[in-house]
Amino acid sequence: MKQVELSLNQQNDNALSILGKISPFSIFHVNADGNVSYVNSLWEKLIGTPLSNIKGNNWLTIVHFTDTGRVKSEWEAKIGTDVPFTIETRLLVANGSIKWLIIHFHPNPGTTEKIAGYTGCIVDVTEQKTAKQRLNESKLLNKALAENSSEAIIIQTPDTKITFANQIAADLLKADNIETLIGKSTRDFTLPENKQILKKRLSQVTKKGEKAPPFEQGVICIDGTLKYVSSTAIPVVWHGKKAVLLINKDITYIKDHNREVELSERNLQQFIKHTPVAVAMFDRSMNYMACSDRWLIDWWKHPKKMSTESIVGKNHYTLFPDVTDYWKKVHQRALKGAFESNAADYFVQTDGTPQWLKWEVRPWTDNEGNIGGLIIHTEFITKRKQAEKELKRSQQKLSAILQNVPGMVYSTGNDKDWTMRFISSGAYEITGYHDSEFFGKNAVDLTRITHPEDKDRVWHDIRDALDKKEPFEVHYRIITKDKDTKFVLERGQGIFAERGELVSIEGMILDETESQKAGIALRESQARNMALLETLPDAIFINKEDGVILDVQIPRNFSIFFKPDEIIKKNVTEVFGENIGIQFISRFQSIHNVNESRTWEFSCTAEDKKEYFEVRSVWYKENMFLSVIRNITKNKEIAFHALESERRFYQAFHISPIPVKITRLKDRKILDANQKFLDLIQMDSGEVIGKKSIDLNIWQDQELHNAFKEQLVKEGKIYGKETILLNRHNEKRNVLLSAELIQLNKEPTILLMMVDITKRKQTEKELTILADKLMISNQELKQFAYITSHNLRAPVVNIDTLLELYDPKSPLRDTNLEVYKKILLSVDQLKSSLNDLTQLVDLKDHHEIQNETVEFEDILLRVSRAIETQIKEVGATIQADFSHARSITFRPSALESILQNLLINSLKYRGKAPPVITLKTEVIANYTVLTIKDNGIGMDLKKIGHKLFGMYQRFHEAKEGKGLGLYIVKSQIESLGGKIEVESEVNQGTSFMVYFKRY
Repeated sequence: MKQVELSLNQQNDNALSILGKISPFSIFHVNADGNVSYVNSLWEKLIGTPLSNIKGNNWLTIVHFTDTGRVKSEWEAKIGTDVPFTIETRLLVANGSIKWLIIHFHPNPGTTEKIAGYTGCIVDVTEQKTAKQRLNESKLLNKALAENSSEAIIIQTPDTKITFANQIAADLLKADNIETLIGKSTRDFTLPENKQILKKRLSQVTKKGEKAPPFEQGVICIDGTLKYVSSTAIPVVWHGKKAVLLINKDITYIKDHNREVELSERNLQQFIKHTPVAVAMFDRSMNYMACSDRWLIDWWKHPKKMSTESIVGKNHYTLFPDVTDYWKKVHQRALKGAFESNAADYFVQTDGTPQWLKWEVRPWTDNEGNIGGLIIHTEFITKRKQAEKELKRSQQKLSAILQNVPGMVYSTGNDKDWTMRFISSGAYEITGYHDSEFFGKNAVDLTRITHPEDKDRVWHDIRDALDKKEPFEVHYRIITKDKDTKFVLERGQGIFAERGELVSIEGMILDETESQKAGIALRESQARNMALLETLPDAIFINKEDGVILDVQIPRNFSIFFKPDEIIKKNVTEVFGENIGIQFISRFQSIHNVNESRTWEFSCTAEDKKEYFEVRSVWYKENMFLSVIRNITKNKEIAFHALESERRFYQAFHISPIPVKITRLKDRKILDANQKFLDLIQMDSGEVIGKKSIDLNIWQDQELHNAFKEQLVKEGKIYGKETILLNRHNEKRNVLLSAELIQLNKEPTILLMMVDITKRKQTEKELTILADKLMISNQELKQFAYITSHNLRAPVVNIDTLLELYDPKSPLRDTNLEVYKKILLSVDQLKSSLNDLTQLVDLKDHHEIQNETVEFEDILLRVSRAIETQIKEVGATIQADFSHARSITFRPSALESILQNLLINSLKYRGKAPPVITLKTEVIANYTVLTIKDNGIGMDLKKIGHKLFGMYQRFHEAKEGKGLGLYIVKSQIESLGGKIEVESEVNQGTSFMVYFKRY
């Protein structure tokens, strides 16, 4: 029996030795205790240790120390059984690297019922694991970026009513505004299948008071569209009551674009988990000697079942008749001793499915070294290829996002210097350092650029947040490369490994220098304003429009007879009395915007002493007004003494029949203006007194007026200077200015008097226009007389002469018939001239015909029909584009005449090619412009341009015509305020631009 067992063991060892030599994998054998009795040569290449170091030792010694416990437990649970099993583990290679292995164990039965040992096959799956790990790292980085971005925020009550939403939430749910969401239930936006899940989550949040982990759900927008969000629920207190804060990230686009990526990832995971190696062994005739289950799973697609046992002895080419010549040549080369392989071979299966394949074909030899056949190993890597492609695309997408995010996105190591691993290009804008300067020798780090006074605080704040595994937000200052100080806001969080150790710190830094400086400036301004208010001698009141006092500030020495705390929330009618209070309220009601103010005075008697006060009221904010009250009693007393001396002057000043104003020379402020001046500029005294002329914007040419004042200062007086003044409504008035420097109240002032000559200037303008019209009419009258004397005289003289030749006694003579024909011809000429004169007279008589809205397209259609015969005779093409101005306000008959004359001109003065006439409209300033362009013979405008539009002007004797058409067109368009222009070159065509005045 022992001899039989030894014989069988010897045969098994020989077979294993042959397989180990020709196999592309690490093959080994262990006894029932796990001690290694055989390894092939590929073992050393995979493990990195000599073969002698493992033989006789337990195979568990190659397992990574972190996996030893688990692998040992799995081994002990499987040994002793006759079922093949698989163990996945990590291997610590001799060079210090780590590899992932899948080890397939197949039991070797002994002569007894016990298992004698196991044959193992090791498959290196490190590449697959690395691809998956990189994909997970990419997802972690995406997650960190998303958590630091602005998202849709909703606060709801425990019963799901929305009490707050930000604009992003309103945009997400397609609401017109935020108010549309307030009061609605979040259940209204929840998909029916998610309502119970959401209810349960929110119940846990409110009852336990703990943050719920993010969860995905579909939401129904107000317009009925469906979006997907990732929601995080956090318990909060809102307005003193328990509430739930929902942070919603719109992941619709991720759902839409990454659905195929997620499917690919799941398929890849399934492939790695369940697919063993596909390998088959053939003899020299390509007959099967052995194959794995995976080989059949991968390649056997026939409906008839095939097993690893039944395939032995069958020919590969017979079972797979579709094997191509390419593969047969590979097999033949391998049978001659070549090792053939391809790490990524693309092919299309017989069912049309494209695949990527990793394969190896190598010869195996017998104990004598002769090639006995082939071993073929194949592995479908299509899903891995797709995953690598998606990973690359995801990394490119992430890189593009990070480079365009405002601010500076970073990832640092977990050390005191925060050694940089990644930083976006936004670093330059904030710090002045390029992103490359944060890496390499003498690299810049965040600690180095942090302001010395903030460094310890920032470090401890961030470390505290990291210790609690919470996101952090810290405000601090940095020193830029140019030694400038900037204020920044940093938000970030720690990235932790599965065991909880901190791997890196990732976050974003934003520049908030401008907002910080603005805040400091605002606080300083407020402090200055308060100090100024405390030192002013004036009392300041803030009132509502109805007179209720909202706030008041009264200086200590102000001679007013009440205390501030006694009058807050009282009405001015209660404080100052009915009459004065009504004056306050009426001023408030007359102020309509921030640019308006009201200044007025009142007096009060206290302790038998009469006090005078000046009030200046301005618009403060909506329905609120600010009033500055100044005690002017002393000024009044001084003014009283000067009043009498000035009274007579002002009597004359105010009753002057012409506009007059007095301006202080020093600051150019208006001291007084009479009613005539105020009427002229249509303003009241409150708007004028105390203002500068430049502020009132009453001079059309301010530079000219400044020169007028400079001349006045030099000469002391100026008379009769003409200029243009503007009133409140920007209406122009022509005035004659006379000014003189005078002393008033012991200071130099300008006394400016003006005479309104607007009507006179208008009359002069009308006379000029009338004179121009008379000149034109006179010229036309001369032309008319010329036509009458020239065009009528010739046919009349002809008729008179012919009548002398006519013999009434012999009416049938041949000569009389000839004379009669010529008389008729002269009569026709006379009629034609009379018709021309009638048409010209009509042009002048139709000025009063009412204009109406006419469509260019309608008029063109009417004219085209009228001259249809002429158009067809010459084969003309007319193209029109009225899209920029389809209609005008004009006389229809006049527009028809203009179009007809210009089109007939284009047809008449055509070139050798068939005429092409284009019409288009456009709006230029106050005109609608119609352009009529042709490809005719053109003309030399330098020679004839000055007389082109004259009466009876003809420039082509070979063409029929009277030379009246263009004259009529010009007269018609100019009679309604328009004009006509022409562009032309000889043999290059002509363009007429008709400008119609817009009403």
